[in-house]
Amino acid sequence: MRSSEARYQRDTGARIAGLQHASIELNEGPLHYVEAGAGAVLLLIHGGHGSWTHWIANIGVLARTRRVIALDLPGFGASFNPQPPYSIEQYAGIISAVLDALGIERAAIAGFSFGCIVASAAARDEPDRISHLALVNAPGIGPTSPIATSLTKALSELSVRKGLRLGASESLRQIQLFNRGLIDDEVVNMMLANLRQTRFVSRVVSQSIRTDLILRGVRQPTLVFIGREDVHHQFGLAGELQAIVQHAPHAQICMIEQAAHWLQYDRAAAFNDRLAAFIG
Repeated sequence: MRSSEARYQRDTGARIAGLQHASIELNEGPLHYVEAGAGAVLLLIHGGHGSWTHWIANIGVLARTRRVIALDLPGFGASFNPQPPYSIEQYAGIISAVLDALGIERAAIAGFSFGCIVASAAARDEPDRISHLALVNAPGIGPTSPIATSLTKALSELSVRKGLRLGASESLRQIQLFNRGLIDDEVVNMMLANLRQTRFVSRVVSQSIRTDLILRGVRQPTLVFIGREDVHHQFGLAGELQAIVQHAPHAQICMIEQAAHWLQYDRAAAFNDRLAAFIG
């Protein structure tokens, strides 16, 4: 990771009381994570082009009543570079390795976007160690939105033509956040730092793996958050809800109004309350 991004992330984390940065030495290299709080464990798994900062609006609140651990997955943030090809099974194995390294017998897990695939696979593979599964705007459930696909492609092309900063700003405005009053220099800088640190192309995985089929093997209590304004879901919502009922009939669905893709930042208070109640 570039030193400027490393400094930025540490400065950002300094706002959360008691937040600690640490790393786990795995065979492939160091895995970075942050943690705060004490008690029952909640693991947070970020999305594509992300890092632990995807949970910047949630860690401090959730850590008031539990031990919260937010990872940088391999190929993201300050963690090691995975050797291609790196599969979802390997990413799920990282969750098991974290539990082993930290001596955690049981934890709840929440994933955002691409992280939903990782969290779902980990819950499926570790039924005795993962107590609850929460998914935030998961890909691979129901039909793919052609509008979201074309918009994502257009924003990638904009980033190449006009620079990453403009691409990050427009992604926040058109995809990530419904509440555009939240878009300021700080949040743009946060997204820009994540983009510059990303070394794993998660989009290919997100578009090729059916999360709903993974959920068939999950038996733990499951909560699926959907942002009503998320372009990935709003044009195929009926199909997504049908897929959840078909493949994960045990799952609860929580629709959050006035929330786009980065739901846990867009509507942080509503998200924090609902997640805490679910795993509490």
